[in-house]
Amino acid sequence: MRTIFASLLILLLLATLDTTLTGVLAPALVAELGGREQVQLVVVAYAVASTLTLPLWGRAGDLLGHKRVLLSALVLFQIGSAACAVAQDMTQLVAARALQGAGAGGLMVGVVTVIVALLPPRERTRYRGYVTAVTAVAMIGGPLAGGLLTDALSWRWAYLINLPPGAVPLVALTLPVRLPPPARVRRARRLADYLAVLPPRLLAVRNFTLAAILAPLQGAVMLSSVTYLPLHLQL
Repeated sequence: MRTIFASLLILLLLATLDTTLTGVLAPALVAELGGREQVQLVVVAYAVASTLTLPLWGRAGDLLGHKRVLLSALVLFQIGSAACAVAQDMTQLVAARALQGAGAGGLMVGVVTVIVALLPPRERTRYRGYVTAVTAVAMIGGPLAGGLLTDALSWRWAYLINLPPGAVPLVALTLPVRLPPPARVRRARRLADYLAVLPPRLLAVRNFTLAAILAPLQGAVMLSSVTYLPLHLQL
């Protein structure tokens, strides 16, 4: 069980690291690939793709099974990481980052849902603490890791470094993890099921509405600080 949870935390670490490490790569990216006016899109493409796909991955897990969806997201993330590493111009890199971000959205939501599915309620709080700690370390360490890899090797290694650690969870989670099967859906699966539409009645709950407004604002401020400050200071 420890191996499984370690694998899940590795996935969360990789997905979160790639949110913040690209900002410090900007000078190296522009020097090799050109496209100075597009360099911000390298960051934005990942953030937008991961954010937009979060509810889609979550709903897909409900319908198809969380383990299957998590492994699919991991494969997509790894393909995106490899595509970033071999990009030959800024347009290719932006497209690869969008693909990588789409996979990262599945990793972020998949790790949490798998932990919830594996643990009894009384154990979940402790592991949520681990999830929070890994996220904090990744947010702080992302720029440091990106800078070190770029100075020591190349900016391409900031993406290649995802491949070996990502392969370990792919093997570790393929066979031993047994999750409850997805609930049977007796009615027809309408388009709304796949689009994960938010029930409007939740907006009548004041605490939910405030949290829904403040959480994105908090995330936007934090990500802007760790992403765009390095861009501003280096370019």
